[in-house]
Amino acid sequence: MDSTTPAHMKTSRSNIAPDSVETFNIIFAELETGSSTYINSGKLIINVPREWTEVTVLNNPTSGFVNPAIITSFGDGSNQIVATLPPCVGSACMGGNSGSSGEPTNTIQFSARSPNVTVDHMYVMYVLATGEANDDFTVGNLSEIVLQVNAP
Repeated sequence: MDSTTPAHMKTSRSNIAPDSVETFNIIFAELETGSSTYINSGKLIINVPREWTEVTVLNNPTSGFVNPAIITSFGDGSNQIVATLPPCVGSACMGGNSGSSGEPTNTIQFSARSPNVTVDHMYVMYVLATGEANDDFTVGNLSEIVLQVNAP
């Protein structure tokens, strides 16, 4: 789903079953409606919480990104997905990817296995970006997504 419709923008997911495979769609879009601004460089970074395993980017190389996304696993059990943005993201860009809302979008779809918890547990997945827009504004923190795993 490449939607930038507000009803599709979720910052939490609840009632996740322990030890289940969850699929996530992270959509990067420049939502400025003006035709003169765009994001001209950078990377999209997704920090998957520790204890979430089997992180796999689906349909890699991902829609609208340069080169395949890279997954790095860290010693604390967390994983990080990094994808390089094309040199122009936004409605001002010619030939950009277009999502269901008509806006140019860049999508990473990935799956991860939730922790096998015995008591309810909350996790936070961070979505960040590095880079800047053509008007020299920097791109940074994008979202904190709360993940609630419920014990049986």
